Amino acid sequence: MGLKINHFLNNLKRVPEELKISSKRQSRIMLSNCNAYDFECQEKQITEEIKSMERLLSESDETSLKLAQLYNNRGWTRYMQVDFYKAIEDYNLALKYQPKLSEALYNRGTINYRMGWFDLAVKDLELATTINPNNPEFKEGLANALEQLKNQELSKENCT
Repeated sequence: MGLKINHFLNNLKRVPEELKISSKRQSRIMLSNCNAYDFECQEKQITEEIKSMERLLSESDETSLKLAQLYNNRGWTRYMQVDFYKAIEDYNLALKYQPKLSEALYNRGTINYRMGWFDLAVKDLELATTINPNNPEFKEGLANALEQLKNQELSKENCT
């Protein structure tokens, strides 16, 4: 079981290709000013882009998607800095703009899992898996969260 959890947690360090900031301008800013492992620098750069996108925000689905992806990316940088509460805030904002952004649901579910909030983790991971049923990481994360929730419930029963 420990091996499964370690594999699950190690997979969190990867950012799916579709979530990497895609415009040439944004990529140039990120690459020219930030070291690949300087998450504080990346967070600041993404925050600047968020502010810029919010100023331009219209009812456009494309703008909403880009903004959601930026919040998701900043959440990931905050996750990597072990700032789970701020990361969750960013994932919530990403989901405000794109309620079906499965990556943000998965990421928030992962933090819930790490915090021991298995019921919340299961909800997020179930929804992420429903939206993106072919993603093996989502399936594995959900299976692990369900197992931990079951163990947590059994522990509570044994205490009564």
